[in-house]
Amino acid sequence: MNRKNSSYEIVYNPMAELQKQLHSLFDNFLGETPAKASQLPSLNVTETESSFVVTAEVPGIPQENLEIQLENQTLILKGERKKETEEKEGTWHRIERSFGSFKRAVSLSSEVDANRVEAVYKDGVLQITLPKLEQNSLAKRISITNG
Repeated sequence: MNRKNSSYEIVYNPMAELQKQLHSLFDNFLGETPAKASQLPSLNVTETESSFVVTAEVPGIPQENLEIQLENQTLILKGERKKETEEKEGTWHRIERSFGSFKRAVSLSSEVDANRVEAVYKDGVLQITLPKLEQNSLAKRISITNG
């Protein structure tokens, strides 16, 4: 049977239905809907020998609406994208831009020198550089004497 010329159409796909139910289950369990998840900025986290670099896509969010905190070994990024209040005439055909507040937390595998953290905001991208504490300040060799 040639499927290209066939009028046969799959009406029910059990695997697609199962996938839909699993997504719904996880969305309800995590308390996140796809719309809510789209508010979170995308992050990249890289690590070098001397630092961590976190970049976050935050287009349309003014710098004054962003907050960066460092607690223990966790970087916390908070922000808010405010709803446009300007009333526009016409019929809306699609609304995809989200608004509201968000909070992202990134656990770091090494301690960071909080006094040297730098953040640069350019073209809707926030880059945070977190220098690691030098090994000398974290570890100290203890000598053992005869007692």
